[in-house]
Amino acid sequence: MKVERTLSLNDNRKHLPHAFEVPEGTTRIHIEFDYNPPVSQGQPYRNQLSFSLFDPEGPRGVQYCINGKSITVDANQATPGTRPGVIQAGTWTVLVDAYRLLPPDPITYTLSVSLSSDPLTNTPTVWTQGTKPSKGIGWYRGDLHAHSIHSDASWDVPDLVRFARDHQLDFVTLTDHNTITGLAQHDSLSDENLLTMGGMELTTYYGHALTLGTRQWMEWRTDDGDILTMPQAAQRVLDSGALFVIAHPMAPGDPECSGCHWEYTDMRPGNSPAVEVWNGYWTDYNENSLQLYYSWLNEGHRLVATAGSDIHGQPPADEVGRGAANVVYANELTESGIFEAIKQGHSYLSAGPELLVTARSASGIEAMVGDVLPIEDITIFVKVNKADAGDVLRLIVDGSVRTIELITESGEFTWDLPTGTGHWFTVELRDAANDMWAVANPIFIGIPEPH
Repeated sequence: MKVERTLSLNDNRKHLPHAFEVPEGTTRIHIEFDYNPPVSQGQPYRNQLSFSLFDPEGPRGVQYCINGKSITVDANQATPGTRPGVIQAGTWTVLVDAYRLLPPDPITYTLSVSLSSDPLTNTPTVWTQGTKPSKGIGWYRGDLHAHSIHSDASWDVPDLVRFARDHQLDFVTLTDHNTITGLAQHDSLSDENLLTMGGMELTTYYGHALTLGTRQWMEWRTDDGDILTMPQAAQRVLDSGALFVIAHPMAPGDPECSGCHWEYTDMRPGNSPAVEVWNGYWTDYNENSLQLYYSWLNEGHRLVATAGSDIHGQPPADEVGRGAANVVYANELTESGIFEAIKQGHSYLSAGPELLVTARSASGIEAMVGDVLPIEDITIFVKVNKADAGDVLRLIVDGSVRTIELITESGEFTWDLPTGTGHWFTVELRDAANDMWAVANPIFIGIPEPH
């Protein structure tokens, strides 16, 4: 099969299907895809088309954010992003996904599918599960958002894991765009000192979200005919036992970053239990994401804040920035242990400093971040380590700055919060320029479980 199609701007954010028949005895499928122009005249950003491959039973993979890519799939091997497996006879489909089409040029793509029945001479790659850490209760530091060549990154899975080791992380999560094909290799690289965890980034036309703690492919096409709405997609993720996280909700959207801005008006935050407020280095859009998160807390949503590097390759040696890790208090260093702790909000986000926040009510009930205290007088305890002189510690109550403490050196601080002061509070550590060093998940006051 060979197809050539010219798109108009009306095709932007559409899914364009191309079905083809595969006869019995087919051993290999090869697909060539290209589109032109890659950049329309006068535009600073590329046109962006991707494609997904489906066999008669469901998804086989995706080629995300590509131009001039080819894939090959057979029973033993497949191009990264695509899953190997028996080539079933029947109707297969290539779905071209038009993420970003920019004027003025018409954009034409060509799609070519070739089939082979030659005997296979290659062999399957078998990834053996790596050693899992055997560490008990404690604080663990890691990344919840990272990419590999199985989607649009410049490095392979072992490079990501090596980077995590070099930065002394306790856990790292692979979350490629709309595919899970790198997870088996990722899992094989776990050892006593580094936990490798699974996930996927649902990368839609109207927003991105992380599905964490899953090895299942999740449908990501939303608001298109009979396909899922985003609340339905999120519920499927949650029902599977995975954690759903709205990713970088206030990131720039089209045309700068297709789908990166959260546009789902029926899910702000809807049934999402978590929001990524710190994506990559601290930026203005992270500040806006944090303030959006605070506003959702004020609406009565009990939400967890997360961070993610969103890393796509080795950073340049001269690159300067401030990215955060998730520092999680878990019962054990296992995937289930980490994600259960994150669901409870037992974590803070930090670009280096230690920021331990606890509290005690007048009746003696003690809480850590993520917990709930009764409506009564509360004493807040904060321990800061590795802060710089001139940093500012801020107590945030219901989204407003309640108390400011100038840091002269690391140490311990105590604040009192009278009865009826607010519904939730958290603590931020910022520098003199107001950029973030660390922020804790909130402690809630007299509110019910998440709704």
